[in-house]
Amino acid sequence: MSQPIRPIFVASAAVSAAVVGYAFFGLPGAFTPLAAYGLHKIIQDCITPQKESKEEAPAPLDSRVSSFPPSSSSSSSSSSSSSSSSYTPVAPELSFSETKARNIAIFRANVAIMLAGGYASEFGGLSVEAPKEKDTLLIDPNVQKGNGKDYARIRGKILTPKDTKIEVINEDCLDVTLDLKAKGFNPILLNMANQTHRGGGYEDGARAQEEDICRRTTLYAALGTVTQPNRAFQDRSVMQFRYGTEYNIPEFGCIASRNVQVLRDNKYNLLGKREKDFIDVLSSAAYDLNPRHEHTRGGSLNPRGSDWADKNSSQYKFNVKQKIRNILKTAILSGHDAIVLSAFGCGAFNNDPKVVARLFNEVLNETTDISGLDRKTYKDAIKAVFAIIGDHNDTKGNFKNFQREFK
Repeated sequence: MSQPIRPIFVASAAVSAAVVGYAFFGLPGAFTPLAAYGLHKIIQDCITPQKESKEEAPAPLDSRVSSFPPSSSSSSSSSSSSSSSSYTPVAPELSFSETKARNIAIFRANVAIMLAGGYASEFGGLSVEAPKEKDTLLIDPNVQKGNGKDYARIRGKILTPKDTKIEVINEDCLDVTLDLKAKGFNPILLNMANQTHRGGGYEDGARAQEEDICRRTTLYAALGTVTQPNRAFQDRSVMQFRYGTEYNIPEFGCIASRNVQVLRDNKYNLLGKREKDFIDVLSSAAYDLNPRHEHTRGGSLNPRGSDWADKNSSQYKFNVKQKIRNILKTAILSGHDAIVLSAFGCGAFNNDPKVVARLFNEVLNETTDISGLDRKTYKDAIKAVFAIIGDHNDTKGNFKNFQREFK
């Protein structure tokens, strides 16, 4: 029988030690011996549930990893039979509480890794680059007016996609993004974001798409570099949330983040040196229609579920299509020829997947107003891939509804 995971104390000690090292030395790469030991303990001992003594303990989730920078003997101490291609993680079945505790441990380990400036593994040390403020931009909600000043800030060379077939595939969105990149596309990944809480429930071990992307990349740190422009929206757009911090994705706006580093694979194993990669991410917030979330909302930017009781209402459809247009337009104008989408708002936010799939299809077939595209439709201007996991957790039929819409 599995015992509860116990990551919190050790993880907190590691992060605290890393913060102390940062404060004393003033550099992200300054890593105290205590912090290195704490990080090692997080990875080796805390992420995987502890078994009773009668049972053989499973291999730790990050058993390949040690402290960073690597010691001179770290590479020679690895097993000669190990390789990045042959490594198969042992992933025990976890209960809900164990999964949550593991996710919190990963969050804390990622914080320590960011402060350390990297980590080491038997496959080579991997440096982790702190996100630059210039690489993450908040896009104004008034972007629907022509190409707009905010679009000018992100404008890249508009690319012509070599393949414009719309796909709906039962795969992980981050893996699909990396696969498109390997095939020669310049993709951007849609992060279905929480509007007022950076990373959603990432710190608390939640399991939605945004939290998963944050666990596997440096997106959470990148979103932390966002600041509202001086013309900050006085009319309801900037809302206070935890600890009085201002963070808000405008109703029809988004956050565009370049050079987000990938840290972990889809089993949360830290990557080796040869696997170092970066992606671009576009964060946009769907309407939260879950009545259980009403106490977290504010104003009309994130309406109460009762406001959209009729998810087929003309106003609801109009607004969602405005969001979709902005997502596609931002992706195209920032120099991407492919975008990885998903069932936008159809999980915990309780939007209807059948309706949302239809709205995506309608917008993709619209003619863009982007100068230089010669009246192309959105689907001809950028390749759209819907990556939706259709497993036992897909209780609302997200995958089947999108697959049916785009068959």
